[in-house]
Amino acid sequence: MKTLNYISLPCIALAALSSTAFGAINIYLSPNDIESAEDSGIMGVTTENFNTAILGTVNGYVGAIGTYSTAFGSNIQANDQYGGNAEGNYLGNTSGSTATITLSSDVEYFGFYFMAGNAGNLIQLYDNGLLVFSLDTAELVTLLNNGVGTIQAINGAFYNTANYFGQPVSGSNSTEPYAYLHFIADSGSKFDEVRLTETGGSIFENDNHSIRDIAPEIPGTLVSVPEPSSALLGLLTFAAVCMRRRR
Repeated sequence: MKTLNYISLPCIALAALSSTAFGAINIYLSPNDIESAEDSGIMGVTTENFNTAILGTVNGYVGAIGTYSTAFGSNIQANDQYGGNAEGNYLGNTSGSTATITLSSDVEYFGFYFMAGNAGNLIQLYDNGLLVFSLDTAELVTLLNNGVGTIQAINGAFYNTANYFGQPVSGSNSTEPYAYLHFIADSGSKFDEVRLTETGGSIFENDNHSIRDIAPEIPGTLVSVPEPSSALLGLLTFAAVCMRRRR
């Protein structure tokens, strides 16, 4: 993966392979102590926070944003030091498991709280069964410059990247990133499925899944970040599919 050697991330909606013809997925980060789309200033979202869900397997769970399925090891569990600050229940994916969310509609926005990031955490977005975007913890840590320096929001404000590591308020689990992530499609592109996978030997903790059919206005307090390298294959695949559809 290409190393991004800078401290302050550029604050524009960007992508090396983005194009108005084929679209792309742009990533944004909330300020470090924000744990939901609503608190980030994203309006008109539908959110699943798992707080009224029964603890245990997520397989077959019909949530606010769609249907969750898993072969094994993706469980709704009570909050602890690996979850958000006072956020209640969250979804935890154990080693080798994938939680697939079949969304209730095609959407241009998905947001979720990425918690206690470890090397095995992977999120993927799909459109009609085809991968369009992928992000793992190593890429998120790189975007946060390993906790060194600052990142700049769209409105010009700066946030210390070190504050994205550890559970907000309590400071527990201080070596792992916690960040609310926003994935926004441009140029009318949409996706209909989200997969959350733990590829390593730990647990992928996540919470507050939000969707919006139409891409929202971007609050100035968010930070826009470059696309990570693993997204490029998905974007190329998406572009090729779009070309076939247009033909």
